[in-house]
Amino acid sequence: YQENRILNYVKSFKTILPIPSLDPSSNDPSTMKSFSALAALVATAAQISAATDIDDAWRSMLVEPPSEAIDAANELQQRADSIADSLKKIELAYDLTDIDVVCSGGGNYDAFYMGASMVLSRLSKDQANVARWAGVSAGGMMPFEIALKGETTTLESHLSYGVLSAQYADSYKSAVEAMYLEDHHWRIMAAWQTETYADQLADSLNNKVFVGTSCLTPLPKLIIIDEYTAEDDQAT
Repeated sequence: YQENRILNYVKSFKTILPIPSLDPSSNDPSTMKSFSALAALVATAAQISAATDIDDAWRSMLVEPPSEAIDAANELQQRADSIADSLKKIELAYDLTDIDVVCSGGGNYDAFYMGASMVLSRLSKDQANVARWAGVSAGGMMPFEIALKGETTTLESHLSYGVLSAQYADSYKSAVEAMYLEDHHWRIMAAWQTETYADQLADSLNNKVFVGTSCLTPLPKLIIIDEYTAEDDQAT
């Protein structure tokens, strides 16, 4: 597949700029232009290869998280167990027996919500009982993931992405590159989880998780979603 992408690029490239027999010592402008174009082609091919490698690695980690992610998840869950146990011994200052949780957006700061959710979920129902979740951006995605995939899978997926970014550190050198890649990989994860958990979407999420998203109709309009389906890949 990767080779076909590169070959197709070469074909389109040659129709734009036919490549003559090149002499590296030549100062002919057309020859120099061809060398520059070939250099760009090589760079593009390298980028295609690197992107494909990272994408494949991420898909693999979604199915089988690396041991580093699993170990880190176990440690965090043990910490949540300890905090929840300490809270069970005291009387909470607020009545949390029937609450809705609204989580703000904020990209990777959704990890803070993950920690709070892990503690809340370990309290007894007479201490804390969450009926519904709502949010926008990452504040909607994280509750969506936990409700659909469960705490352990969600935690391991996010920690796996830390492992991935460490393994391919050169691809995450700048904030712009990092943001682009994470957005791209979250779309891959979204498609994977829709396919993997298609039969559980309605039971896990409907009227429980409320996600706000902007739709162009034609001007931006905030839409609140609380019913989910895999039909036409809508949940992705």
